[in-house]
Amino acid sequence: MDLLRHLELFEAVADEEHFGRAAQSVGMAQPPMSQAIRRLERELGCSLFQRTPRGAQLTDAGRRVLREAMRVRDDVDRLRTVARSATRAPLELLVDPGCPQEWASRFATTPIAPGADIHLRPCPTAETVTLIREQGGIGLVLAPVRTEGLRVSQVTTCRLWELVPDASPQAPRHALLHENPPAPALRALTADLRAQGMLGPFDAEAQISVVADLHAGKLTRALSIGRPPWHDSWTADLTLRPLPEPVSARFQLVARRDERSRVIHEAWDALHAVLDTLPQDG
Repeated sequence: MDLLRHLELFEAVADEEHFGRAAQSVGMAQPPMSQAIRRLERELGCSLFQRTPRGAQLTDAGRRVLREAMRVRDDVDRLRTVARSATRAPLELLVDPGCPQEWASRFATTPIAPGADIHLRPCPTAETVTLIREQGGIGLVLAPVRTEGLRVSQVTTCRLWELVPDASPQAPRHALLHENPPAPALRALTADLRAQGMLGPFDAEAQISVVADLHAGKLTRALSIGRPPWHDSWTADLTLRPLPEPVSARFQLVARRDERSRVIHEAWDALHAVLDTLPQDG
């Protein structure tokens, strides 16, 4: 006996309060419908309906069974969803460490396909490009970067913010809060900064050491891609402000041109749509 199917037919009769209309609603004849309900009643050991010339009314037992039947079907639906999810490995999105936190949150919650989740993996741009060329996948990289043989999205920009100590140190020293930016992207950022009168070089450094050096007076200026998501206590005695709009970091999605994974293509379309809606202040 297919218990779930019989519960579906039982719910149809309960909704319609009539065997004929219920049978029509599920696309079957009335005699098999009536037989199925009687088979379910024998299985459960109770009468589910009071039959009348005008239709069928739930008995007290039928009302209790209906409540439980709906819970059972909901539980089965959840089970099937979990099972589908378990058969599809999470999609890994390789993300350059300079990606602003708000952007990362948007990507991580982007629906791409039923049963497919996105997991973000911080990965320097140069390594991301190599991995995608060799193994496939999808990544968000800091541009410009060499993308021969890769599918690329449009470039999306994010403003830079600067942190400067209230008391400037004696010797000028500048840093970009990024541990391993690609050389072409760092050169492009440096050129933009110089055009605004900010002389470098801007060395790439980890966030913890940069904050410590700013507070200790060892660093003149630090730059962050997007507004840094720091607690106010970190930036006490520091001035935090956005740089002029022409100065920005550039990001784009990359994947292999010959990528055959359906999930990757679904993710590309979904993530590409997100790019247009990202906050430019990060």
